[in-house]
Amino acid sequence: LAQAERLASIGAAMAGLSHESRNALQRIQASVDELAELGADRPDLLTHIAGIRHSQDDLFQLYEEVREFAAPVRLDRRVCDLDNIVHDTWATLAIKREGRTIWFRVHVGNVDLQCEVDEFAMRQTLRNILENSLAACRDPAEIDVSFAAVTHLGKPALRISLRDNGPGLNEEQRRRIFDEFYTTKPDGTGLGMAIVKRIVEAHGGQVAVAADSCSGAEVFVTLPRVRYG
Repeated sequence: LAQAERLASIGAAMAGLSHESRNALQRIQASVDELAELGADRPDLLTHIAGIRHSQDDLFQLYEEVREFAAPVRLDRRVCDLDNIVHDTWATLAIKREGRTIWFRVHVGNVDLQCEVDEFAMRQTLRNILENSLAACRDPAEIDVSFAAVTHLGKPALRISLRDNGPGLNEEQRRRIFDEFYTTKPDGTGLGMAIVKRIVEAHGGQVAVAADSCSGAEVFVTLPRVRYG
């Protein structure tokens, strides 16, 4: 109850702040667009304008992440193929991996990848995990996704494993990775993995990290095959 009240307070505050700030951000955007037109022949000016736009995008993302974290999780479940969701999510990260050397491998095997999930929420979940891997890994980066048929709470489930070749997680990072506002990135909000945890648990599943991750981080997402109850 205390956690629910806290989230409600954060959500109400961020909803108001986002609404009021959106108008200011739109005014900034209009001014930046006009400056870009006036300075089209000045590369030095365009560099500064690009920096303003990047900062504006970061600020907007911060508002959105806090708002999404505090908002109630409402799922629209339907039977989906998790392999398709993984590949669709990876495609949305094209800009973030542009110019990099990355080996992205999906190992399907003979596992049935049909699962009753909210497709949008699962793309958000996988995107947060994959973004962490991209940020942590130096090139050539390696990200492997694999699937396994398991049981969860005595029911058929599907487990997704996402492993990278980054520096791994130390003991404190493994213990706190799902805590709200905990981050090791200089520009992170510390909400990405907390959102992952909320979404997975709303599906009746479980998310965890490998106990031994000195040679890279590995995240396990376990999802019930179908909705129970």
